Amino acid sequence: SLCQQHWKQAEFNLSEPVVRPDAYTGNMKVAIEQALSSFGIESLTRREQEVASLLAQGFDTKEISAHLHLVQGTVKNHRKRIYSQLNVSSLSELFQLFLNHLIMHSK
Repeated sequence: SLCQQHWKQAEFNLSEPVVRPDAYTGNMKVAIEQALSSFGIESLTRREQEVASLLAQGFDTKEISAHLHLVQGTVKNHRKRIYSQLNVSSLSELFQLFLNHLIMHSK
């Protein structure tokens, strides 16, 4: 995912950027961390926020269940409720919503 690429957990495959990528790394990392911690705060439970944050970072159901010590069925139920509460129908829509949240809260 893009977040994983940004945090250098995956190789970045896009063409060479116009600006130096390390010029804003510290500020961007802080902005992303703040956006992840506040994403869905108005409508999700604390546990749902944790799941939504991990989904936005590119984790799959199995990884989330291991990270949060939950069974996969519980993670799937949280995902369904998150989608319903945030009025999205797919992971790509959830990620788009997260990116909008990041942009709006990093100004």
